[in-house]
Amino acid sequence: MNRRVALTIFAILAACGGDGGTKPVVVPPPVAVVTALAISPTAPVVERGLTIALSVDVRDQFGVVMPGQAVTWASSNVAVASVDVNTGVATGNTIGTTNISASVFGKSASVTITVAPPPVVSVAIVPLA
Repeated sequence: MNRRVALTIFAILAACGGDGGTKPVVVPPPVAVVTALAISPTAPVVERGLTIALSVDVRDQFGVVMPGQAVTWASSNVAVASVDVNTGVATGNTIGTTNISASVFGKSASVTITVAPPPVVSVAIVPLA
């Protein structure tokens, strides 16, 4: 091989960062994207005047849980049940049902929450005078 061709090949390899093809090509990992949310419990029931903590599983396109995501919570009827926008703690306000939703990066999921009356703890029978 003549000297000019050898120098040209060396210059091309040097410019490309090549070392003759012995370095592996590094491909960056794919970026995780939120694709699915699942709220639990799936059918929450709370007594009027009490609270229940809801949680959400956030998963990427590979089904891997993505912890630490900022979740926004909302109630479709705050008269029945309200929910803390940041924590997911729902409060039963009035007997009935409503939807509670969780949203992360444009994806959302919802559950129907039932607000039940408090249980009867005692019954007193008083004779008429």
